[in-house]
Amino acid sequence: MKTPIMTRTISILIFWILIFLMWGCSANNPANDQDLKKDKLEEYKSQMTDLKKKIEDLENELGDDMPVNIVNVEVSELRPSLFEQFIEAIGNVSTDQNVMVSPETAGTIESIRIKEGDKVTKGQILARLSTESIEQSIAEAEVNLQLASTMYERRKNLWEQNVGSEVEFLQAESNMNALKKRLQGLRAQLEMAVIKAPLNGIVDQLMQNQGEMAGPAIPFARVVNLEQVYITANVSEKYLTKIKAGDSISIYFPVLDLLKKDVIFRTSSIIDPDSRTFSLRINLTNEDLRL
Repeated sequence: MKTPIMTRTISILIFWILIFLMWGCSANNPANDQDLKKDKLEEYKSQMTDLKKKIEDLENELGDDMPVNIVNVEVSELRPSLFEQFIEAIGNVSTDQNVMVSPETAGTIESIRIKEGDKVTKGQILARLSTESIEQSIAEAEVNLQLASTMYERRKNLWEQNVGSEVEFLQAESNMNALKKRLQGLRAQLEMAVIKAPLNGIVDQLMQNQGEMAGPAIPFARVVNLEQVYITANVSEKYLTKIKAGDSISIYFPVLDLLKKDVIFRTSSIIDPDSRTFSLRINLTNEDLRL
């Protein structure tokens, strides 16, 4: 005969056995597990749809006040391109038309017709020297030439009439020609007493004043033409085989905040033995005279 305690114990054991059997069946049944996952997925999708709808409704209510983070993106097709390598060097601007003007003869400066900063053209008179002594010599030579020409004409007429000697005729001719040459020389000296501009440009500096003694060895003024300039720079010899005439170059003038692009005109054929560098030259047009 079973007692009530034993009966209750057996019932409990049977209950737990059934629980383990059900758990085992559920764990070993992949179909049930997949169904549960699908149900969870549908539940999450439904929640996401509801959240999107709520977000959209709130954005419509807020309107333009809602900050939107937008990043502009530009797409370009990849293409092969030229790779350029640059080196930096410091250069100097110069001009070939930078001339020290001096008179061709000695004399006192009688008048100056320009001042510093004036624009001048080639052949324009800059100053005149005192020419009083030359003018007197010219006047004297003209009188002597007139007399010599008269004597020559008379000797010539006599010689044609077979009167007089040939020597006298030739001496008269020679004397006349010598005086002509002397007169030409004096007039050339008179012309050299005028100081003229050798080129178009600007009078950058006046070095003498009126009344001072001028001469071929004494600079009178500096005339500069800046319409055509050039730049020279020194580059390390290790770039000797990499830099050549015709290569592109960018030139930056920091004082003017000016950038120019041009090409190398030429490179030097020698290496400086002290700095181990070679020079290069770039020709530039400077129509606005900023350089």
